[in-house]
Amino acid sequence: MIPVFPLGHAYLPGEQVSLNVFEPRYLQLFADLTENGGEIFGTVLIERGSEVGGGDRRFGHGVLVRVTDRELSPGGLRITGRAVGRLTVKRWGTDDPYPVADINVLSFAETPAGKRLDAASALTVLAQSVRSMLARHGVTEDASDLPVLRGLGVVASGHWYTADPTAEDLDTAVWAVARCIPCGPLDRHALLVGTDLPEQVSLLRRVVEHTDEILAFRGQ
Repeated sequence: MIPVFPLGHAYLPGEQVSLNVFEPRYLQLFADLTENGGEIFGTVLIERGSEVGGGDRRFGHGVLVRVTDRELSPGGLRITGRAVGRLTVKRWGTDDPYPVADINVLSFAETPAGKRLDAASALTVLAQSVRSMLARHGVTEDASDLPVLRGLGVVASGHWYTADPTAEDLDTAVWAVARCIPCGPLDRHALLVGTDLPEQVSLLRRVVEHTDEILAFRGQ
């Protein structure tokens, strides 16, 4: 069982996580984490309900977060960390005093070399599509997003993989593209459920197309 912090935002692997913690049960979560010498907790998207007060209904996929800094703030704690991998909840435990769950850590199923090369090529095209979409719809990014956009640019260049791309390189590329799609929390959550690379590429393509449609509609 690991502690879980349900949120109204769906994080993706590789993203920085910044939380302002003030509710007593979650202050207890991080106090227990510190006391036990731990630095990993989970977070999942809330399907229905609120971050505050409990009684929420939660999705079953999320991310593992490694805490990198804890800082006292007025009335609580400021927690900084990084999402380091995906999780799926096998079973929820008690919410007393805070949610805990038995989880599986997710990774992409082993992919044959030929399909890895196809996935790398498809990811490059998707990265180019995301860059074009951002430019076409005038989606502005602040300076803090520049490292994220640089990662997208690397994938879009097509120079990031060899004739036999590694699983690690492909995993990095998947989330470099995903983190730059300006989509809502439900679409971000949908990106967390892929079981293998072909499915994950298909999920990315679907979310890119859906996001492009939404941005086009808003721009009318």
